[in-house]
Amino acid sequence: MFINTIKLAYKKSSQIPCKYKVCAICYNKKGRLLGISYCRPRFNKKGGGIHAEMMALNNWGVNIHSITLVRFGAKGNLLPIHPCESCNRVLKKLEIKVQTLV
Repeated sequence: MFINTIKLAYKKSSQIPCKYKVCAICYNKKGRLLGISYCRPRFNKKGGGIHAEMMALNNWGVNIHSITLVRFGAKGNLLPIHPCESCNRVLKKLEIKVQTLV
């Protein structure tokens, strides 16, 4: 099941016109998938970019219990990722667990 979620995250990340594609896979307290959000680039028409974690909070808010961050390279390979300081501070304040792959 988790492999299928990673494949879905990769498919969703193909919408990002950036070299590195970051997705946040969100789960509720029961471990059920809430959804997958991805980062928005800085050069989009609406203005500045937004990180995948913050986009997830905008979409699902307090229903999120844990987030798995995934970063894909240009060829679809998994790369190391960690939340930035400001995202990490917000996630800790909301008591959301953060997991990373790789």
